[in-house]
Amino acid sequence: MAVSILDRLRSLFGRDQACPAPAVPGVHDTEELRRVLWRERCRSDRNGHGFTLLVFGDRSGDPVRSLGRLVEVLQTRVRGTDEMGWLDARRLAVLLPETSYRGAETLAQDVEAAFVGEDTAPECSVCCYPTDAGKFADVFGEPHPATRPGRREPPDEPPAGGGTPPRRRRSEVPILPGEPQEVEALFSRAMPPWKRLVDVALAGGALLMLSPIFLLIAIGIKLDSRGPVIFRQKRAGRGGRPFDFYKFRSMVIDAEARKAELLDQNETEGPIFKMERDPRITRMGRLLRKTSLDELPQLWNVLRGDMSLVGPRPPTFDEVEQYDSWQRRRLEVDGGITGLWQVSGRSTIKWPEFVRLDLRYIESRSLWNDLKILTRTLPAVLSGKGAK
Repeated sequence: MAVSILDRLRSLFGRDQACPAPAVPGVHDTEELRRVLWRERCRSDRNGHGFTLLVFGDRSGDPVRSLGRLVEVLQTRVRGTDEMGWLDARRLAVLLPETSYRGAETLAQDVEAAFVGEDTAPECSVCCYPTDAGKFADVFGEPHPATRPGRREPPDEPPAGGGTPPRRRRSEVPILPGEPQEVEALFSRAMPPWKRLVDVALAGGALLMLSPIFLLIAIGIKLDSRGPVIFRQKRAGRGGRPFDFYKFRSMVIDAEARKAELLDQNETEGPIFKMERDPRITRMGRLLRKTSLDELPQLWNVLRGDMSLVGPRPPTFDEVEQYDSWQRRRLEVDGGITGLWQVSGRSTIKWPEFVRLDLRYIESRSLWNDLKILTRTLPAVLSGKGAK
């Protein structure tokens, strides 16, 4: 078996580093692993039981020896309910159902012990699901280590007669870097080429045609209130990746600081904050929001590749912190300027249905569906229904 695994890996890396991972008995290929992960996440969302994922990668510079040896070690240590598979040609993952971070760390340390004295020890990180610290503690009955700065070894017990405690046998470089990672990034779905092509063509053309309107809006904002023309905010993109989100400023410059005192007047459910008569909105801002003209600078986000024309609205990070685990599926794809929510009533839709519309879009994403949403967007904007 060992020779077979090494031979497959040698043929893989000898041909092309970008080719798919080799077929190894008991190890899923990349596509099958993603299906297994998706099924386990759905099960976790339904029954409330979390899971962890150990992700191993080569750091020795010799992936043939490192990953070949790793597969041998893991095949003698994983449980019957665990799943192994290739994330890509250089990373191997182990899915541990209903296992806490501490349990995953134990397995990683066991693997590390098998590499003592060898120069092929892999690196390893832990992905936890769900990632919310409070909910993770509820699921596993122990605190989630997401905020700890790094992995700390428990102190060795001193010998009974005093003196220097013996050192445990460990490899030179700890196999775990310490901080657990978010598993949501592994479920992100790359933007199809047709979608990117449509985005670049339409967003680029719209920026050129609408440039006179941009200028008029900028003048109106400056005449109406002091502050910058463009409002910039960190938002969560595909897989939770942060990016700078742009809008025409529609509020007073200290709007974010004043938000806390208005939270008890929120007129919508869930983590999103909406008020019909928000006192922070300027006169020009009310016009911009009513007509959705404040969203036009996001065409630049689309051109940059931060967003798409069609997709779930990119959330703020404080909103993401309030998501239930199933609601984080909104982050699987690139956010959009418009979407099913935009053409179905906007702020009149309650939060759970808001999320379900996004998930429905994600599962049925196609060129035809995007074109239908885009053609329905202008009538929805002109009607002003649900705009706040």
